[in-house]
Amino acid sequence: MLLEFGHKDESNVADNSVANSDVIEKELGDFWARGLEGSYGSMSPSLSNSDLVAFWYKPHYQCDGSEGTTPQESADFINGQLVGGDNGADFVGISEWVGANNISIGNPDKYAVIGSVCGYGVTDYTTPVVLFYKLDTWALEDSYPKSPLCNFAPIPPWTGPQIGEICVNETQPDDDNCCSCTYSEKEYSLANKIGLGLGQRPWVAAIFSKKGGDGDNQDKQKVCVVAGEIPHPLLNSTLYNLNGKSTSDPRPNSIAGDLCTLLNTNECVPNMGNSSILFGTDVLVPVVSEFCGDNPVIVMVDTNAGAGYVTTGSMFSIEPMMSLEDYSPLSPHTCCNDTYYGGQLNVYASDRIGVSGSELTIDLLEGGSTAPTGPLPGDMTYHCHATEEHTPLRAHISFKT
Repeated sequence: MLLEFGHKDESNVADNSVANSDVIEKELGDFWARGLEGSYGSMSPSLSNSDLVAFWYKPHYQCDGSEGTTPQESADFINGQLVGGDNGADFVGISEWVGANNISIGNPDKYAVIGSVCGYGVTDYTTPVVLFYKLDTWALEDSYPKSPLCNFAPIPPWTGPQIGEICVNETQPDDDNCCSCTYSEKEYSLANKIGLGLGQRPWVAAIFSKKGGDGDNQDKQKVCVVAGEIPHPLLNSTLYNLNGKSTSDPRPNSIAGDLCTLLNTNECVPNMGNSSILFGTDVLVPVVSEFCGDNPVIVMVDTNAGAGYVTTGSMFSIEPMMSLEDYSPLSPHTCCNDTYYGGQLNVYASDRIGVSGSELTIDLLEGGSTAPTGPLPGDMTYHCHATEEHTPLRAHISFKT
């Protein structure tokens, strides 16, 4: 069973997924060399000449007001992106906000919202994600989940017909619920059999058209925005004796968490549809392809990837996600606040904002450190001081035509 899903068909996987030291050194050049002292720049939306601003932040569910966490500071920071006008972001994706102490996020006068939860398997660990969009600039064409019951920011307790017990048994939404996981029931079950659970990984998507302008221009100013989080990647490794020889034939394999995006991505366990090197995405990737269609795509996700030189597009093998382009060859390090166990801050390049390279470009990306544990720019830092909190990203994005 492990071998069946532990080897991918190389003909269906993007050929730029291999990361090795020679490639890293050649492509990154002095960008990497100056990384130990640098961080990504900081600019408010009002100073941007770009067509739109996309913001992503994962305060994590431990941002609950306990153990010195500061959810009010975190909420103030989030709401500071939702001010509308020239100073507000166009799209704001927030993962794992739990509304501690009845502290709310949002600005209903200027932003609408699409929310979902993934609670498959156990309600206690239900995880929410929300996507806010600026009402005076963008018109909603379609959403995933589609139900108007999902036009809110879900927080505990996980009750009610759209996010409660029903989501224990559903990984995809229908007309009455907001259950949306990146994986299928079959993929979740297989991961449990391996002994590496996928967690609860929600996502949402929506197609927007820009308000104003003539009809021809209106058709061009559409975008499909995806926000969510992806399970930790799995590594398929061969077991060897101390003499370097395989322990048996056929070779035995061991599935391990996290390591494949720190080592050779060709050893990642692909999803069951072979559309990504990230196991646990056999719903996300094909549904994004079908839902977004030919529209340019903005993807804001916690990929749980480790190394910044593993490009976002290389993690996927079908359109539109395989053509996602990053701001630079080295994505910033945003994950996580791991000081609770003696670890460090922002060691991993997990959070990404990628765009359809043929139609969109990222003019500037704010947030994260250039090198692991490096300095963070301006206000793009840890605001809740919560265990496993990620630092935010803000992308200034333009249409190419």
